Amino acid sequence: MNFVPMGGTTVDMPSSSQPPLLTTGDNRLVESELREALRASMEENGMLFDAGELDDLTRALWEDAGMPQDGSGEMSLQVS
Repeated sequence: MNFVPMGGTTVDMPSSSQPPLLTTGDNRLVESELREALRASMEENGMLFDAGELDDLTRALWEDAGMPQDGSGEMSLQVS
């Protein structure tokens, strides 16, 4: 599964048996939805991160994808 921010940089994400649920249903992720997808994926794979670690991971992936540091913006979702 790849997340592609509006700027076009692809971020590879591990696939799971089920795709994460998108609360907006528009194939776009906001930062809070990325955080929830990461949390669910880590839980499914037996990984335990505390809230601060999950926030740090989410922010790092968000910013690495070229998204604004203030948490605004959206990523489009492409399944490959």
